[in-house]
Amino acid sequence: MKPILTKKNGMITNLNRAQLISYFLGLILISFLFTSCTSSSFLSKVNPTTFYYDGHIYLKAKVNSTDCILDMDTGAEALFLDSTFFYTKIDSTALVDFTLEGVGTQKRKIKVYADLLIYSLANKAKAQQYTPILNLQHTARHPSDGIFGFHFMENKVIGIDFVNQLLYITESTQSLPLNDFQKIPFELKDKKIIIDAAVQFTDNFTYNGKFVVDTGSDNTLNFTSDFAKTVKLDTIIKNKVHRNSIAMGIGNYSSNFSFNLPKLSIADSPIHNVFVDYSVDESGALSSSNNYDGIIGNSILERFDILIDYTTNHLYLKPNKRFITKESNEQLLFSLLPTESPVNGWLVHSKVSSPHFDKNELQLGDVITHVNGQNVNELKITNFIKQQKKKTNKTKLILNRNGKIVHLTIESIILKMER
Repeated sequence: MKPILTKKNGMITNLNRAQLISYFLGLILISFLFTSCTSSSFLSKVNPTTFYYDGHIYLKAKVNSTDCILDMDTGAEALFLDSTFFYTKIDSTALVDFTLEGVGTQKRKIKVYADLLIYSLANKAKAQQYTPILNLQHTARHPSDGIFGFHFMENKVIGIDFVNQLLYITESTQSLPLNDFQKIPFELKDKKIIIDAAVQFTDNFTYNGKFVVDTGSDNTLNFTSDFAKTVKLDTIIKNKVHRNSIAMGIGNYSSNFSFNLPKLSIADSPIHNVFVDYSVDESGALSSSNNYDGIIGNSILERFDILIDYTTNHLYLKPNKRFITKESNEQLLFSLLPTESPVNGWLVHSKVSSPHFDKNELQLGDVITHVNGQNVNELKITNFIKQQKKKTNKTKLILNRNGKIVHLTIESIILKMER
């Protein structure tokens, strides 16, 4: 299932946890169709687990025997739990304070659950002590109960079929077909998968770099600010769009430039004309790094059938039917996130810096409460965006800005980027 709108386009789906549960229940009801649906999958001869995909990989799981939904994140080290799920479903007595750094410029003070937890998914189980508790459904925009990372996948082989939404976890590649897959060695540094890839910025400049493979990102490719400074991307890239964001993962605030990359080559698989970002953050996961030049996310990974072999540190890739994807050159001037604080509404969590947008006067942190007189609680963000793309007339907004009610009228919310 291809995401309707992903973070790369500056938007998320309006899917909530209840809808995710309904989705998985629906899969169970039609389980007798799995064989016919997966006949073209490289995982069809094993016993895979289904997942929901909207730019993130969501799987049914259990934490201390409690049903939940977890997001697969190869960029994360361990299990992280959402605060709402934790405080309503798990014993919350053994908590300690901790400071965590993620994508963005700010470190975040969090709570850590010090007792032992047992979590399981895809017929595998893992114990963990000292589990970070985060407000994932708000700050990281995940409609899930948590994130699982390297510790669960260590010394295992992970098969991912994005087209059929199937995942398989095993101890070796022996039961899996490797014909037509490209075998790529990877380095494992700080529990992260790092591969070599070539990026072509101009006809005269191609860079062979090291990149993190991150299933926790729904972006295409994000270059670190340190890399951008080293190769002088601000000078090389002439056509770019500046975007500032808040509520950006764990780090809270982030700033980047989007531009068209002529070619990204992973092994023998070149991907042409894809919109990517480079960070200008001074701290966080996309600032400086001695280990990697950027992060490759699911908007690239979804174009492949993938096997991650943590037993030998190899990545197996085979282009799937999504490989040749013509990406839209449209960027949203702002993007929205459902929020309950300070009021119920749609948080403006990122915006493009452009004369057109500045004229509209929307600001980061604004919470839209009404659209053309209708309360946004009665609307879906995705439907709002679709309607805005089709119409040319103005839209009237009522929003909360630092406790004050503001009335605004905006025109088009679309910016067409140059290739």
